[in-house]
Amino acid sequence: MNFLFLYKKTHGSVRNTIVIALLFSVLLFKDRIQMMSYNIEPISSFSQAEDVLISLDQNALVIFDVDDTLLLSNDPTFQERNVKSLSFAALAANLYFWYPQFRNSAFRYDIANQAMLESDRILIEPLVTNLIESLLARKIKVIALTRMALKNSDAIANVMEWRYQDLLSHNINFDESFPELGPCCLSSDHINGPEFHKGIIKCGKMNKGRALECFLESAKFRPSQIILFDNTARNLATVGYSAQKLGIDYHGFLYEGSDQYPNNFNIRTAYREIEALVSK
Repeated sequence: MNFLFLYKKTHGSVRNTIVIALLFSVLLFKDRIQMMSYNIEPISSFSQAEDVLISLDQNALVIFDVDDTLLLSNDPTFQERNVKSLSFAALAANLYFWYPQFRNSAFRYDIANQAMLESDRILIEPLVTNLIESLLARKIKVIALTRMALKNSDAIANVMEWRYQDLLSHNINFDESFPELGPCCLSSDHINGPEFHKGIIKCGKMNKGRALECFLESAKFRPSQIILFDNTARNLATVGYSAQKLGIDYHGFLYEGSDQYPNNFNIRTAYREIEALVSK
């Protein structure tokens, strides 16, 4: 009762932060439980998955997440590990409170696109380019599966092509797999549904498992096994669930390689950076 009284008396932005903190705690617990239900193991380097990859046949499908799995922003404010953190959620709650325009989705997407353009990305593990090339040389299909929270805007006219070119600048090219499937929407929802472009699936508002199901149906492809590298337990669990539903062998790797890079996230710096983008 006392807690409810104090909660009602707190500032609006503080209340938002409290709610977000509670939701994060529940989701984190749920993610770990789900992870235990599927064949998922944590790794700090792609080399730890070599034994599994060597054993794959030509009908296997290997999937890579992009942000904080292949690439890491050089700006801590826009690293996925921080964007998904409790601190950033609290920052977002304050931005929504002080800047009402953030409630407009088109405005948020334009800010996010500007942020991506103004920050560079580094390849977390350079050896991954050779790993991908060796898989392709063995005729194994390799694609990217990303929840990339970007949409076409004035800042980036075609976010799918931008993502492709960004990966290509780091010598990663997924375009060799499924060349017969051109750029397309993977569901009847052409606004928020998943999209495919040059070997890259963008999930839209679907979870990764459901987006992958849509892709497999569109590509008319049933892999003998699915391998997924992702830095988020929830994503690994949703793909594990879909693979189980489809009766496909699955091995997920919770990639923690970005932890080798110091995390210099500072909430005040982040607030100033986002304010600067808003004022442009």
